[in-house]
Amino acid sequence: MVHKYIYLILLFLPFSLWSQRGIDSIRDSFGYKGYAGGAECPAGFIDISNSGDVIVLSDNDDGSAIFSLYYPFKFYDSTFNKIGVSANGYIVFGANSYAEVGQDFSNDCPMPAVVYPASSLKPRVAVFHDELEATQSSSMVFAKFFRTCPRSSGAYPNEPCTIVQWKNWSVLGNSQIFDFEVILYQWSYAIHILFNGQTPNSATVGIQNKDAKDGVSFPCNPVDMSVSYCFFHPEHPVGGPFADLEVQAEEAPDYVGVGSNFNYLVSLVNYGPSPAYKAKLVYQNLGSATVECFFDCNNIIETKVSSVNCNKQFVNEGILSATFSLAPKSAVAIPIVCTAQSVGTIDANVWVAVDAIYTDNNNANNSTTITTTVTTKKREIKR
Repeated sequence: MVHKYIYLILLFLPFSLWSQRGIDSIRDSFGYKGYAGGAECPAGFIDISNSGDVIVLSDNDDGSAIFSLYYPFKFYDSTFNKIGVSANGYIVFGANSYAEVGQDFSNDCPMPAVVYPASSLKPRVAVFHDELEATQSSSMVFAKFFRTCPRSSGAYPNEPCTIVQWKNWSVLGNSQIFDFEVILYQWSYAIHILFNGQTPNSATVGIQNKDAKDGVSFPCNPVDMSVSYCFFHPEHPVGGPFADLEVQAEEAPDYVGVGSNFNYLVSLVNYGPSPAYKAKLVYQNLGSATVECFFDCNNIIETKVSSVNCNKQFVNEGILSATFSLAPKSAVAIPIVCTAQSVGTIDANVWVAVDAIYTDNNNANNSTTITTTVTTKKREIKR
């Protein structure tokens, strides 16, 4: 009965709680949210042409290059170590050859869009996607990794980033040259797109997944180059990552007798859009009864929990703790096995604390108190 009940909790998490709050903006079904300018995506182009590494393209017309990232980057639900950079103003993730980057000169408006050729149907970011030309001898592509990014992502403090910049490029048939860049933030997975200079021609700015079944783009043909564009991964929303952890007592006896062995079953659910790293679940008896307890680490019920640090430790009138890392929409239920040693009241206080970087905006559901009376008779009455 206990397992069935917990599985129902895990299965029917209220997905309405996952919707992100904020100003009106574009988003896709995966949960990426995009902003055009404003406080969420301010201007601030970073020119790396004098300090970055040159990315040598296979051809300056429709050519490309494969570039290795210093840190892995998570895009949608996959993590990548390489990107393909196109002369036509887009990047693809997971490309291992020029063919997988493609020679796509059509600006694919709107996104998601099936691209040509099919071999280049990789997850991609349209930074300024159009048929571009390298009309100047100074038309180049640069890349640079920063251990602390000179521009804040708005989602995570002091994180590293990789910047890819197209310098002095133009749209086919238009002589105006301009610069544009994409910033990949390696911890929050945010994506910022910025411009230096403007052109009235058509282009597309957007993102899409590997099979072009999900994605989103800003108004295109033309793109408003007077603003920046920012996309935020659903695990790390603008304003900073936050979890929403709830502690509940799923099973607990009202009465037990001295010498009785009994169990509590406590659940921990992450309702927030961000992961909860090192969420510390703590048990402490504040009542008058003496009780010895331990976490039953071998019978934890979990879903989407990336790590568990649980020690089968006996605690007599002390504090018991276990640490978990919970993905969004994940839950864990852990049995607490106890032996009542004296008459009185057990006031079991169970609470959770989360890593300070991943704040919890809702503290009201971070703890629960379980009251059990220990009598002289050896009995157990569950709620």
